[in-house]
Amino acid sequence: MSIEVSIILSCYNYAQYLTECLQSVQNQTYESWECIIIDDGSTDETKQIVTPFLKDTRIKYHYITNSGVAVARNTGIGLALSNYIVPLDADDVLKDTFIEDLYNLHLKNPSLTLAYPRVALFGAETGEWKLPSYSFKTLLIDNMIVATSMFKKTDFMNIGGYDSHMKTGSEDWEMWIRLLDGEKQVAQSSEIIFKYRIKPLSRNTQILSDRNKKYEVYRYISKKHNDIYVKHFESPLVLFHEMQTIKNEIRILEDKRLLGIVRSNLSIFKKIFKKQ
Repeated sequence: MSIEVSIILSCYNYAQYLTECLQSVQNQTYESWECIIIDDGSTDETKQIVTPFLKDTRIKYHYITNSGVAVARNTGIGLALSNYIVPLDADDVLKDTFIEDLYNLHLKNPSLTLAYPRVALFGAETGEWKLPSYSFKTLLIDNMIVATSMFKKTDFMNIGGYDSHMKTGSEDWEMWIRLLDGEKQVAQSSEIIFKYRIKPLSRNTQILSDRNKKYEVYRYISKKHNDIYVKHFESPLVLFHEMQTIKNEIRILEDKRLLGIVRSNLSIFKKIFKKQ
């Protein structure tokens, strides 16, 4: 059976989540896949957890010196045997029909560039992650597409992969801007097929809780793609208005998320404040 989809599972010290993640890969209703694990210099029990899964010849393990998620994903995609790629973080979970649903979207529309899932949150938060509907103009302001989506390896290689300079996150957002370029076709699954783990101390939570970092990422992306931003916004004033609207929405989401973190760690926060 030929391999049709390559799952690129990048991990760094996430051994505690790997079993659940890999089991979700093995449970896929669509079976013509490979899973390339890129161990980004983990110092925990990642390799020991992975080893029993290597009995499944579709699962492969590669260790690299710690280089960041962008480099890890680029390395894995470079090794991929298929033309359809799904990046996956080791703490997240695919629902059983994930590959089948997104692959079918591509088969139904060969011109499709990106298929992405509806998402449920789990862990510190639960419920559907309700993100704005896709439009390229909105994507330029803030990301609404999770990294674990399906795209073609040829398209990815043609744009040069992930930006390895983006060490603090949002490398997927920047890549989507180059991949889609305002002209490409995008489709979303009709059902929730992906589970995104929310952890109080995750990289994304840290970024969301520090607005300055969020805006630093935005400044980097908008400066790098200045020509695209100029093309899609009538004037600096229009862009500024759009930015302020989205920033206000981000602030509301951040405040809700941070409140959830405080509630789930209330005993810890009480201890901290008692020491002040």
